[in-house]
Amino acid sequence: MRRQLISKFFFSNYKLMGVLLIIFAVHLPLILNDFHTDDFMVLEIVRKGISFDGLIWMENPANFRPLVNLVLYIRYWFLDEIAGLWYLLNILLHLLAIALLYKFAKRLYDENTAALAALFFGIYFQHFEAVLWLYGIVRLLAGICVLLTLYHYNEAIRGFKRENISASYFCFGLGLLCVEDIVCFSIFLFAGIWLYEIREKKRPALYGIGFIGITVLYLLIRLILGNSDGSAASYFGFGKHVLTNIVAYPGWLLLPSLDHPYIAPFIKTHFPEILPYLKSLDLFISAVAFSIIIYLFIKGDKIQKKILVFTLISLIPAIFFNRKISTKLAYIPSIGVAILAASLIMRVLSKAKGFTRNTILMILILYFIGQIAATALTINYYRITQATVTNLLGQLDSLHIDWARYEYMLFDNVPGRARLGSAFHYRYGFSPRLIEKNEYAEDPPDLEKEKNHLRENGISFIEIDFSTGHPIIVENNP
Repeated sequence: MRRQLISKFFFSNYKLMGVLLIIFAVHLPLILNDFHTDDFMVLEIVRKGISFDGLIWMENPANFRPLVNLVLYIRYWFLDEIAGLWYLLNILLHLLAIALLYKFAKRLYDENTAALAALFFGIYFQHFEAVLWLYGIVRLLAGICVLLTLYHYNEAIRGFKRENISASYFCFGLGLLCVEDIVCFSIFLFAGIWLYEIREKKRPALYGIGFIGITVLYLLIRLILGNSDGSAASYFGFGKHVLTNIVAYPGWLLLPSLDHPYIAPFIKTHFPEILPYLKSLDLFISAVAFSIIIYLFIKGDKIQKKILVFTLISLIPAIFFNRKISTKLAYIPSIGVAILAASLIMRVLSKAKGFTRNTILMILILYFIGQIAATALTINYYRITQATVTNLLGQLDSLHIDWARYEYMLFDNVPGRARLGSAFHYRYGFSPRLIEKNEYAEDPPDLEKEKNHLRENGISFIEIDFSTGHPIIVENNP
């Protein structure tokens, strides 16, 4: 009987199973990777045992993510310091998010649209910070909570069952405890119910007010338990970056920026003739994205318009984020992008015939092949960078330097995009002020200016150069 139920489940969901197997295979090489940048800061905290500060804000006082941090402690207790198992957990959480998206999209449209949406969401280069970085578990857990909230929210609107209302409230509350971005969704959830009440005059709008109440309660708890030394508000605000982000993020959601530090070096090596046009191409991609947004507002069906509003609201944190363009902020908006892309393509395919239909299918296949290749290259790139950091630290060990004698370490010509700071701290057990410069740094420091400042103020430092591939002490000023 049990075997029959399992067989029936897999047969009735064979499209979803196929999508999940493809995505699992694409991401499986990730288990060969090692710890990376911020992972070392988290490792240092969780290995000391659970604490109130660690549970509330972990390595960053500006954060308030108790649910995520609890998962980080549990992950460490069960999986120890085995990086491959941590990556496997990331992959499984991503697969869970994909399955939930499929279930949600199937309720909105049909099985084929849901499968295509799941494929779009599952194989998406822009997820590299959310899925391919261990600390991306923050976005994975938040994405799962958002998808559960949307599913039960949709079910509640359709049938207004009490269990769906309670479930949507509960999942929304869990999402708030994962990441502060979820606050923005209270706008969508409240307004969606309110507008539904006005138009249909069937359902009580009080349901929507509940999301506002949960958000207010969350903000009060955050105010009471959060760290007074740090505020998430410092990462967000008005300024020139808002206009930059408004232009950049819609394009990023459509296609990766060609000017991105991961992509530009590849273009520089293999297609140098298009280097002068990268920014223009990025602007063109953004213009296409805005054209699609306008089209959906005018010609989209009711579901597409609702999903579009959800996607735009989910971009609010990214637009006001006053740091560099961050793809980790694209994980939740890409839920909407995947559903919109799938529904648009299925609409076109339903009308296309013959050569036109085959051409669209071929473009789709090439698109997914490109996404798979980009994901595989990024996984390998991270592995190489992680191996480089391990190798450089090993070479620094051979110098037998008493690092405690120095307040500052200056590392010049660090290979590739290697970052030694967090790994250095984790390896040697203390945190010097480390200034690094490498070829692909977005804002490379002026080491000469830094050295002059340190000399003038009598601050001890050591400068090490890696231009030969091996560490060479350039200046030793204890």
